[in-house]
Amino acid sequence: MSDRSKSDVDGDRDPSKTRTHILRVAERLFAKHGIDGPTMRQITAAAGTSLNAVNYHFGSKLGLTYAVFEKLARQVSESRAAELKALKNAAGEKPIPLKAIIRAALRPYIEGDKSHRILVVRLIQQNRFSPSPLTRRIVETHFDPLAKVITGMLHDAAPHLSRRDIFWRYYLMIGTATAAVLDTKPDNRMTRLSKGVADAARTEELAEQALAFIVAGFEGPGTEAAQSSARPTSRSNGAHGRSRIRTVRAY
Repeated sequence: MSDRSKSDVDGDRDPSKTRTHILRVAERLFAKHGIDGPTMRQITAAAGTSLNAVNYHFGSKLGLTYAVFEKLARQVSESRAAELKALKNAAGEKPIPLKAIIRAALRPYIEGDKSHRILVVRLIQQNRFSPSPLTRRIVETHFDPLAKVITGMLHDAAPHLSRRDIFWRYYLMIGTATAAVLDTKPDNRMTRLSKGVADAARTEELAEQALAFIVAGFEGPGTEAAQSSARPTSRSNGAHGRSRIRTVRAY
């Protein structure tokens, strides 16, 4: 695009600043209304820019959406990776505490800037309920590799659990945290049910309770152990009159 056309779309603003400004406005609107909520007209009006500017910098609304979530997912991934690396370095040869690993895994959802937290949660929820090539690409690029690292660390910290249990509890952990932070308005269901005794709008309280709940889940017995202890043994006489014990083993 010529210098003249760049001036037409960016006005007197530096093109890089225009791009950053549009991204920030889109982030705010996506966090408030969801991925598919804001229209291009709403985004350009809120940003005080033109449709030409959005198309120049991002190509389309899909391109803008991808840029917003790719940037956020990369930041979350890099921050998590740095915290996990710090935990490994601090532990040395000692085991890393289970609670520390879970806090690092949950931090993007339950701590920090609220709009960023909601945006990350919306991305994950949309990929679970209505996956698209955009959400799948971002999740597979930025979240899946680190999820494998986290599940490996969790397995080291909770060796009594099978790999199947670890993956299930990791999956449920993320589901629990992301569902909880979506209902944190002043009139959230938690505060209504408890008549104010518990309030999901209190960020520190939510983080504390979520962490305690999920840590307890990983500290609990594995499903194989629970199934084995719950199954009665059945005895039957063999061909020669000897008792035989039949057990069922879960894999």
